[in-house]
Amino acid sequence: AAARGCTNGEFIAATVEATNAGGREAEAIDLRVALDSTLQLLGPHFADRRVRVERNYDAELPLGTVDPSAIKQVFLNLLKNAADALDETGGTVRIRVASSPERRSVEVSVADNGPGIDAELRSRIFDPFFTTKPAGRGTGLGLAICRRIAESHRGTLEVETAPGEGAAFTLRLPMETTNAAADRT
Repeated sequence: AAARGCTNGEFIAATVEATNAGGREAEAIDLRVALDSTLQLLGPHFADRRVRVERNYDAELPLGTVDPSAIKQVFLNLLKNAADALDETGGTVRIRVASSPERRSVEVSVADNGPGIDAELRSRIFDPFFTTKPAGRGTGLGLAICRRIAESHRGTLEVETAPGEGAAFTLRLPMETTNAAADRT
């Protein structure tokens, strides 16, 4: 099926749902499906910025017992930040979803080939109200909220970056041992 972007109404509804995250019951979900729905939501934003997306999803992946809205908020923020890091000439956002060898955790990595983050700024990017975006383009709350959501799920959110080499944000979450691939058949 061909992917389509969302309407402004769908975008607003999804954003409102994401910002109301927290306090919901945890559900066992396939993180790949949550990522793909977030990518669909961001399709027009990526197209405007000439962003190419490369997906590398493990075929067999444990389900994640998570607050779906909260995790989608993390995905929305990481993907939008990756696209925003690329200038108007475009670039590539790479998404990798893989389980640990013992299948007790899942890593979701969102990487861009943008300018990267200076070492002196890297230590502050998870601080509330800190932003590297121009005035009026960011509140500096996104990554702080993302890290808090990761920690509330007993997970972590980390960054690897170097100036001129892009940035890669990795969300690590403990998982159920249910096989999502088998459940979809």
